[in-house]
Amino acid sequence: MRRRLVTSFLGVTAIVLVLVAIPMGYLLQRVATDEVRSQLADQASFVLNRAVAADHDGVRLSVSDLEALVLGDTGAEIRYADGAVVQSNPEGDSEVISATIRNEGNVSTVRTFTGVDAIQQRMREPLLVLGGLGLAGLMATWLLAQAEARRLDGPLRDLAQTAERLGSGDFSVTAPRSGIAELDSLATTLDRTASRIDELVRAERSFTSDAGHQLRSALTGLRLRIEELTMTDDPDTREEAIAALEQADRLSSTIDDLLRLSRTGRAGVTTRFELRPFITAHINDVAITLRDQRRTIEFAPGPALSIAAAPGAVGQAIDVLLWNAVRHGRGLIVVRAEMDSRWAIITVTDEGSVDPETVGGFFTEAERHSAHGIGLPLARRVVEAEGGRLDVIVTSPTTFRIRLPLATLPDD
Repeated sequence: MRRRLVTSFLGVTAIVLVLVAIPMGYLLQRVATDEVRSQLADQASFVLNRAVAADHDGVRLSVSDLEALVLGDTGAEIRYADGAVVQSNPEGDSEVISATIRNEGNVSTVRTFTGVDAIQQRMREPLLVLGGLGLAGLMATWLLAQAEARRLDGPLRDLAQTAERLGSGDFSVTAPRSGIAELDSLATTLDRTASRIDELVRAERSFTSDAGHQLRSALTGLRLRIEELTMTDDPDTREEAIAALEQADRLSSTIDDLLRLSRTGRAGVTTRFELRPFITAHINDVAITLRDQRRTIEFAPGPALSIAAAPGAVGQAIDVLLWNAVRHGRGLIVVRAEMDSRWAIITVTDEGSVDPETVGGFFTEAERHSAHGIGLPLARRVVEAEGGRLDVIVTSPTTFRIRLPLATLPDD
């Protein structure tokens, strides 16, 4: 910022100096030309008077007399009425400037002349003075720009750091004041924004906490009823009740993880776990619904794939993709877990399709009202909290991909 400000100051000053220098140079040239012509006219008048006086005495001025009457770099020419010409310092091929005086006597014309270098010599000193003043102006501008840049740079950096802290979630930050009215107004606006955001976040967290409490209470009552079913003598009912209890436990863990996500930005504690058995457990949760729809799901076995992440975050994202495939997809669902040099990659594919133009809206808040995708904004958020990414990579057949970094933890 400081460099741009100094450059702007110097650029404006240079433009002003150029705009002033052009007419000033033209004016200096006109003044120098007029001075030289006036001097030549004075010399011509002086020579004419001497020539007339000499002619009255019956003599004519010689070349040496002319050279003595004019300046060393000035030439002179006398033309008499009878056609005789006396000339000193004859003109060369270079351009000259001259002055001519005539009279009605025997001496008809006196002309003095000099080279245009005389004009340049007269202009040289004023131009040097103007150039020096221009350089002094540029130096003064540079010093002033440096001082102004230093005065603005610190407060602007402070405001940028304040905005960065505000963006990172520190709503208690207070923007410093610098004494510059415009920047202090911006600082006041930042403080008000931080206060409003803090109030909104507190309200959201309060609501989330209350909602989580209500959900846990309802889930506890549901779990008690399911536990009663596990005491039945019917083995099929008991088996389904045990599976339902496992689902209830995972749901309770998911609620805790989501509450933690709303408070801290992380969905849980990072641990190392095997990804394939983890995915299998979540696939079993949707298997019953798929059987009722007479659909199938495939998950190919493979080598061990260990990742380090928050299980709650990964499980939440997998659940969202699986239930989207169940509710909004068609046909066979294929789940794959692979890895490359950097990522663990999970893909969920069904035989349905989506409009490519609507894909961008899947991960926005408006998505919750769309015909495809339940909880995709939340799923992307929890995956990104783990340093990964959730995307739609193919629209027909619909394919979602989760990429998670292959981070490692030290062995216990």
